[in-house]
Amino acid sequence: MKYALLIALFILCSNSAFAQSTPSNTTPDPKDKERQECLKDENENRRAVAKAKGISNMRKLEYDKSMEANPMEGFKCPENWMTSKYKEGVWATMANDEVKTAENALATTFACVQNEKCGKLLLTNTNSDQKQRKMGKAGSACSGKVDDGLCIGSAASFGFFFLISFISFFNL
Repeated sequence: MKYALLIALFILCSNSAFAQSTPSNTTPDPKDKERQECLKDENENRRAVAKAKGISNMRKLEYDKSMEANPMEGFKCPENWMTSKYKEGVWATMANDEVKTAENALATTFACVQNEKCGKLLLTNTNSDQKQRKMGKAGSACSGKVDDGLCIGSAASFGFFFLISFISFFNL
């Protein structure tokens, strides 16, 4: 019985990690190249800011297409370097802002959108909070892997951690 639970849990974790790395459709989205370029540019910006300002826990962003959906009713364009609530759990920053999303060190997901009223917006999953960022050498306060000054993590590594914890807990 213990081994059956262990195998089922292992398969569940493996499928979760595989599902996130494999596209669900085979037809490429024409916007994917633009999305990846925007993501690459923003991660380069975050890396440069982390190194220049000594932010040790700046996260590397991953693109999330679901954030692109329409903003909430009453959405107002962000002013200067401020963020504005785009919709539940999503915050917007102007793309022409010098710092962009780098004020938000703990953001992990990201999207670029062209808004009718505001122009190009950068969206993140958390609101800017300078109190949460740690100072020091870029990448030195990461709990996992580091990519040239940016902290990285994935659901696959969480699944592995969960599996080890499960085995330890039940002494399998």
